[in-house]
This record gives sequence, structure tokens and C-alpha cells, in this order.
Amino acid sequence: GGVRKAQPKLNARQHEANSADCLDMMENIWRLLLATLRMLLRSVRAPALLVHVLRAAAVLLETCVVLQLVHVRDQAFQLLSENIIPSTGGVELSSLLRGHKLMQCKALVAVVYELASVMAESWVAVLPVFQRLQTALSQRGFPSVDQARAKESVQRSVMSPVSSAVMSPRITSPRTNDNGALSPASRRMSGPVSPTMTPDPARASSEGRRISAPELTEGSTGPNGAAELERNSERPEGAVSGMEEQSEGMPDPAELQALRDALDRLFEETARLNDEAVVGMLSALRRVSLDSLSDAHGAGGDLPVSFAERMFGVDKTVAIARHNLHRLDALWGTVTAHLYQIATHPRPAMRQHGMKAYAALIVDGFRYTYGTEKKRQRERGAGGSGQKEG
Repeated sequence: GGVRKAQPKLNARQHEANSADCLDMMENIWRLLLATLRMLLRSVRAPALLVHVLRAAAVLLETCVVLQLVHVRDQAFQLLSENIIPSTGGVELSSLLRGHKLMQCKALVAVVYELASVMAESWVAVLPVFQRLQTALSQRGFPSVDQARAKESVQRSVMSPVSSAVMSPRITSPRTNDNGALSPASRRMSGPVSPTMTPDPARASSEGRRISAPELTEGSTGPNGAAELERNSERPEGAVSGMEEQSEGMPDPAELQALRDALDRLFEETARLNDEAVVGMLSALRRVSLDSLSDAHGAGGDLPVSFAERMFGVDKTVAIARHNLHRLDALWGTVTAHLYQIATHPRPAMRQHGMKAYAALIVDGFRYTYGTEKKRQRERGAGGSGQKEG
């Protein structure tokens, strides 16, 4: 026989002691870690170095989640978000889609996919970044699913049987690949999975396309990253590396489309999160809407940001509700409280938007309930026929 590898012998008491030691260590150094991370994020621009800083930030966040350091987790997400879009403002939207800002946006989306089920209050810091990022992508010609749907149905009534917003295949199931397997990002994002949404293990084991969450292991430090770093170490001082040229140039449209898809999918695949996680996300979206509308209560005057950006919280709330119709009763109170605030807004355009969203969601709920009941009746009928034949 071969040589057996030694396995660590850890009982529950040792495991608890190790966890306590890690917790004490993090409690003592988390302020220093955040200060160091803040300094690096502000100063590092080269993609080959920045990717390692962003990986370290992701590891720090995951450690905080494992050790249940909620206050550190929230501050770390706040740091990442404010580094992309400072609370003082003054950031051009176009800058989010190039260079180090684009890398930071992709990293934030990726880590949110990993920790979506345990974000809680951290959503309040992250969602405004996604709100501005969606606007930047739309201005570059990559509209969200909600914006594309609104454009298609602008001349249609929301009560029409052919409404483009009703009974989309996206409502009934998470995103799958061609083989019917859940996308890798769906599995990474999932927290406690609803029993009705549990994937078939045999089908979920097949590999899907990695198009959902942006990757930190590819791109500027991909397969040729080591060779690129070696070439950069030999270049004359003051010369610009290929990676730096690429980082400051125009991004690849496919890269922006992948980021656009990842943002949409984040809200679509909330069907795989538990009730508490979804309610936390919906509550944060309501706060985003309140912040966006806080200076828009007058009857006149121009809005400093676009109407679509102000409606980000509303549109994403409706998107989440549509993809969670199977448990809408658990989310209805949070959803309707948000929509009611929009439907009673002083601005007519916002009231109309809120009422349309309200009406379309009610129609979706009735159709989903009707379709579910018809399916049960067919199943009962098929079962009864089988018993008679037997």
C-alpha cells in the first residue's frame, strides 16, 4: 500500500479554540488592515498590482463573514464603494468603465456574488455604486433588462395580454446554460436555497459558461500575466507597459456586456436566496430610492440625474419580486411599502412609474398563481387517470 497522508486531528474543542484565536487576531488588526487597504486602493493603478489588492480585499470580506465580524464587513464594503464613487461626488460616469475604476467595479460585483446571502446592511453601501454603474453602462449603449423592456413596451398598456413584462421565462427559473445546469455564478451566489428551487445534482454538476460574475483571475493578469510582468520588469524606466496602455484605453465591448449581464443577473437570481436575505436587499433598495428622490419633491425644476437612475431602486425591486413570485407573500409588505412611496410622489412622472410598476406586478402575481393552480389541476387529473387505469 501507499503512504497514507497524515490528517489533522481536530475535535470540536480545538476547532472552537482556533476560531477564537482567529477572532481575537482580527479584532486586534482590522483597523490597520482597512487603513492599509484604503491606502493601496487610492494609490495603486497598475492592473498587475491592483488585481492582488482586490483579491486581498475579497479575502478580508470573506474572513469577516466567516468570523461574523459584521461591523468590519460593513466598513470594508463601505471602503470599496466609496473608493469607486466617493461620498463627496465629483466622479465622471465614463471613468467607471475604464482603467482601475473598471477593475474595482468588476471586483465589487464579483465579491457581492460570493456574499449575497449575508450582505445585510452592506447593501446600503454597495447598491448606489451599482446604480451609477448601470447609468454609465446605459450611456455607453448597454441598457439593463428593465430599460430595454421599458423601451419595447412604451406604447403598450401594462394591462395588455401581450405585455412584454409578464410571464417571461426569467420569472420561473434561475439562469441556466444550454444543458439546463445552473450557471456557476448562480451556485456561488446561493445562500439557503428554497426547497422548490433546489437544482438537480446530476445536472448542476455539468460545467456552465462563466459569463455571470466578472473574474479577477483573467484579463490583465490572465494566462500571460507572468510573462507580461517579466517584460515590464525589463522595460526602461518611464516607459508605459502594454497592460497600462490597455487599462487607460477604451474597454472591450464584450467585457462591458459581461458586466452588464452580471448586474442584471444579480437581481434575477435572488430566487436562490432565503427570505431574510431578499428582504434585506429590498430594504436597501428602498433606502436607495429615498436618497435618490430626496431632492426631487418639487413640482418643477430639472433633476440633477436621469429619471432612469432615480428609478433604479423601484425597477430592481420589481425585478426581484418578479423572480420571486413563488414566495411573494413573504416579500409583499416590503415591496408594496416601497412602491407606495413612489406612487404617491409629488412628481406626476414618478407617480405614473410607480403605479405602472404596481399594476404590472399585480398582474404577474395573478398570472403566476393561475398558472400554478392550472398545473396542479393537470397533475391531479393525470394522477386520477393513472389510478383508474391501474
